[in-house]
Amino acid sequence: MPIASSDARCRSHGDGFFGVVGSDACIRISGYVDAGADFSKARGGRDAPLLAPANSGLRTGAATALDSRFDTSAGPARVYIEIGRPRFTP
Repeated sequence: MPIASSDARCRSHGDGFFGVVGSDACIRISGYVDAGADFSKARGGRDAPLLAPANSGLRTGAATALDSRFDTSAGPARVYIEIGRPRFTP
C-alpha cells in the first residue's frame, strides 16, 4: 500500500508519522541496532578469559517497531507492534 507524504493530521501524532493513501491511518516505522564492546578488566578485558560467558565485554541488540493510529466509530485507536531482541550481554 503506498504511503503519502506527511500531512498536518499525521504530524499531530509526533515526528515520523505518515498518512496511508486511501485511509485515515497514520503510521511510523522505527527501530534500532546496537552493538558494543567493553574492554575493562571487570567486563572481559585482557586479563579475563576470551569471551567467557559470565564475563563477556560484548553486547548487542536490535528491534523494529510499527506504530499505527487511526479513527474508529468508537474513537481514536492505536496498534503498536515491536519485534526484536533487547540489549543483552552474551
